[in-house]
Amino acid sequence: MITRESDLIASRQLLENLSFCIIDLETTGGNQSTDKIIEIGLVRVEQMQLKEEKDFLINPEIPIPEFIQKLTGITPQDVENAQKIEQVISEIVDFIGDSIVVAHNISFDIPFLNSVLRRLGLRELENKVICTNVMTKYLIPEIMNSNLTYLSTLFEINHEKAHRAIEDSRATAQLLIKYLNIYIEKGIRKVNQLYYPKNHFELDRMNFNRSSCDFAEMLKVIESVPSPITITYKGEKGVILAVHPFGHEPLDIELFKHLYQKIAWEVITIRLTGPLIESLIEINAHWPKISLDKEIAESILEHLKKRYGYLDVKETKAFLNEIDFIVTPHLIMEQLICYNFINFNPGARLVFKYPGHKKKFINYTQNQIKKLAKNGKGQKRRMIDPTLEQILASFLKQQLAKENHLYLSINAKSIFDNLKELSKMIDKLLINHPNSYQFPQKHL
Repeated sequence: MITRESDLIASRQLLENLSFCIIDLETTGGNQSTDKIIEIGLVRVEQMQLKEEKDFLINPEIPIPEFIQKLTGITPQDVENAQKIEQVISEIVDFIGDSIVVAHNISFDIPFLNSVLRRLGLRELENKVICTNVMTKYLIPEIMNSNLTYLSTLFEINHEKAHRAIEDSRATAQLLIKYLNIYIEKGIRKVNQLYYPKNHFELDRMNFNRSSCDFAEMLKVIESVPSPITITYKGEKGVILAVHPFGHEPLDIELFKHLYQKIAWEVITIRLTGPLIESLIEINAHWPKISLDKEIAESILEHLKKRYGYLDVKETKAFLNEIDFIVTPHLIMEQLICYNFINFNPGARLVFKYPGHKKKFINYTQNQIKKLAKNGKGQKRRMIDPTLEQILASFLKQQLAKENHLYLSINAKSIFDNLKELSKMIDKLLINHPNSYQFPQKHL
């Protein structure tokens, strides 16, 4: 939906009236009964700005394990003359006050702090809480890694010393402020939506109701982001009537305008897809429903043929039989998508973080090839409409012929016989396209 100026003002006033206290604990371990706090960082956010902070090194009165020292950089010498927790706990609780408590892993920090309060015979915190880690997974559903260091890179937040309490608190506070501004952009109406943001504020999609927007407004939103987009038209009860890609070309605008006027839609959803192949595969997933309206289906097919061409049946089969997998950068930086052309269906894709999920990727591709040899008798299966298959083959052939293209074609031989060379090819793909879609900085 389009957020009106009056809604933006109301949303900003709603959030500016809230007070947040961002907290981070460093401890000797994760056991509340036996481990102790060695550092607490606190940052207060008011009027959506960093206002005040406190940082306490704390003498745990027990040894700090070697791996914790390496993780945090905090040594026994750093805390030997520090205050004990009972000497600073009142100051900590007073600083928190009745603010909404925020942490990047609230399920650890608050229970651990409350265990300390219980041990000292003090009242536990009962404040409202927000976890920016959980919030991230609602706002960016396909993110594979939501740790604070990675998110700081994605959102260009200064985070120099990970696993130091005040540094982590500052980075979390800055992340929270970025998210609050996103909530305002998307027209937050109730404070409760901060705690339960699902299906309201995803950064890769936006819904438009027929009664509340027009073509020009939607086109303005669509053209505000550089990433390819999938446009979905839904009728009564959410039935999908049409799907097509939007790649920011005049022909795309022409089709969008035509279908906008032609279809009796109730809701139009626009979604950032990253690679255009995502849209082509999504069209195939919904084609049985789309093809029920022959005029609409024909409009989409003619558009796709003009935009991406199409190969004849023989050439399509020969070209796709040479491909076992296609790898391309995901919408999110440092993530890749692997499409399975051995057993091609709407769900035949794997999203993986690279190089963190390299082993997962290798295992997946090798297992698919083994299944083909065992069960498929060498025959690949592709659940795709024949005309869409010809268009997809043409699109991929054009892309793979380009210099410095976004797509990497992988066959069984490279998966089993030349993993070192394959790794170099994937590394090169990411080096050449480190953040192709500028997401989530550029979002809907």
